[in-house]
Amino acid sequence: MVMHATSIDPSRSAALITTMMLRFPQDAIPPIGTEPPTERGEPGATALVLMPEARRLVEDEIVDWFQNSIKPVVATPTYTRGSIAVWSGVTTPSIQHELENQGQALAEYQREYGLDEDSPVLLDTGVEAAVFPFSHLQEWARTYGVAIGWRLRRSGAGAAAEVQLALMAPGRKPSPGWS
Repeated sequence: MVMHATSIDPSRSAALITTMMLRFPQDAIPPIGTEPPTERGEPGATALVLMPEARRLVEDEIVDWFQNSIKPVVATPTYTRGSIAVWSGVTTPSIQHELENQGQALAEYQREYGLDEDSPVLLDTGVEAAVFPFSHLQEWARTYGVAIGWRLRRSGAGAAAEVQLALMAPGRKPSPGWS
């Protein structure tokens, strides 16, 4: 498992959260043909193609792109392994509503679990993991809309954080901590 070092910069952590969420469902999508990994990464694992631009990014380039893109950013996996649809800087009433709903959900979790801005949150996809402050998750909710189901759950005894951001995606088993 890859354990990501978490930045002190909330915008960097929010970009990492987005990247991890979008990589999460990739192994459930069958590869098309037999495209082997190249120096530009393995589709769905270390590389993602951002559509509609068809820009292929690998590893930290993905996080860099999300961090530096115009906000808000809306992204969703597609039915092609390694390909995601991304809209940057598009603001519509429905996008604003979705971002507001995310913020309200986090506020409810914050009250329910007694979290403060520094409370650690674990994101464990089963392949990669990161721990970041709750305030970084709040930054994510304000700036990114990702079409992956998520919820916060209290972590088990001995976990790296008080709560865990658990993920659910169509065609894939939920991330550790969902149940």
